[in-house]
Amino acid sequence: MPAASVPVDVEMGDVTLEWSDEKEAVASVLNAVNSEILTIMTAVPVIDLRALSRVQYGTIKRKITGPILKVCINRYLANDASLRGLLTDQLKGVKGESVADIEVEGGDDMKKIMEKFEEKSKVTKDKTAYPEISLFFALLVLDYITKKDSKVDIKVQQSFVSKLVEHLSTETFNRRCCDSFASKIYAYFCRVYSDDVILRNDLLAIYRTATLRQDVQSQAMLLNLILRNYLKYSLYDQASHFVSKTAFPENPRVRNTDMARYLYYIGKMKSVQLEYSEAHNKLMQALRKSPQSATKALGFKVAVWKLALIVELLMGEIPERKNFMVKETAKYLLPYEKLTYAVRSGSLNQFSEVAAKYNAQFKKDGTLTLVNRLHYNVIKVGLRSINVSYSKISLKDICEKLGLESEEDAAGICGKAIVDGVIDAKLDYNTRTLESQGVKDVYSTTVPQEQLHKRIAFCLQLNNDTVKNMEYPQAKKDKVETAEAITNEDIEAILAEADEDDIDML
Repeated sequence: MPAASVPVDVEMGDVTLEWSDEKEAVASVLNAVNSEILTIMTAVPVIDLRALSRVQYGTIKRKITGPILKVCINRYLANDASLRGLLTDQLKGVKGESVADIEVEGGDDMKKIMEKFEEKSKVTKDKTAYPEISLFFALLVLDYITKKDSKVDIKVQQSFVSKLVEHLSTETFNRRCCDSFASKIYAYFCRVYSDDVILRNDLLAIYRTATLRQDVQSQAMLLNLILRNYLKYSLYDQASHFVSKTAFPENPRVRNTDMARYLYYIGKMKSVQLEYSEAHNKLMQALRKSPQSATKALGFKVAVWKLALIVELLMGEIPERKNFMVKETAKYLLPYEKLTYAVRSGSLNQFSEVAAKYNAQFKKDGTLTLVNRLHYNVIKVGLRSINVSYSKISLKDICEKLGLESEEDAAGICGKAIVDGVIDAKLDYNTRTLESQGVKDVYSTTVPQEQLHKRIAFCLQLNNDTVKNMEYPQAKKDKVETAEAITNEDIEAILAEADEDDIDML
């Protein structure tokens, strides 16, 4: 390691920790951290954004402890590194550990690369002062102090994350290599403040800065955070206006998970604004963009399915039974399965029973308003069934079958259903009856053409999304010019692996 870095041995005052059984586990964590630091140090000089996006921050945060985190900060960050003072202050109460007796894999490779960078690169004297490494450890510290079992006061957490956000607005971190780390810090910013209403102006200001900097990863994250804040406080008109003035960045560096969240929020907003067809389309896209593994992002997929099923019912369609038969989500979707059966039967009494029984669950899921809208849909299903079964039926019998209070209500509902095209019938006010006009051949209508158009549009959209997400390799010459001070001979080995990855993408 460079001479500017702190020695590996970190003392704990009067106590020195000895490892026996934990030695192998701690060594594994240190090896993982060392591997990711090596990735960052290799990728930053050549601005390999793809390699930086693959840094495995999530796997490390689950295993690392406070003492090991403190050792790593002392080991990899130079004394003049960005954020070092802020990070060490946050870990003052954590005792350090000695790792002098643990060999870290790749140490020789790290040393060779560091020496080569120090000789050839003019960016900075000490490569451990890279802002990207500071942000990497800032994320680990943020996760450490915000865990459920953390004893750190909430005000301390808020102060720390606010200072980090302030640092991100400086020119030091105005580098595209920092974007992937910065976007995650903004997510912690909202988590610590619990999406408070006072955050909205700050998020809008940060989004404006990210747009000016062309920081697409932060833009995607901030769009989701701002929309979530609007929807949390039921500001649907403001959210709609915000969406109309912005656009989700179409860039290969933007993660599919961010795109899935954005589509979910748009779908939720459209469903409240009665645009059910558009809402259902967005929600289905969100499911396709989410991780396809059955166990990954289960909570997100359950939330999307709950909303999608309600929207499908509001569109006048009945969800397929297979949607409720998936093993991982079946128990969470049980209330919505019961609701679907009630709507399908066209029985207002059964619908009222289900709505009352699961009222608390629907309220918790944020779908109670949409469930209440299904009242008319239940009546429409019942009317459609009656229209098919009877060529002529009195309004009094309709009241009994649908559970309506009076014949006037039945006449009004039937009239609206006829105007909306739900049933093909006519009302005879003299005899107070509803007369069916008979069932038309569906192939004599435009329904088949509309369904075909819908499928073609989906295939075209899928093709366009695929083309937009293709990533082409940059010319080697461009990468070398970006590195400025590093020659072709010095980074030939580093670029070889990146070039292979680019070829594989094609």
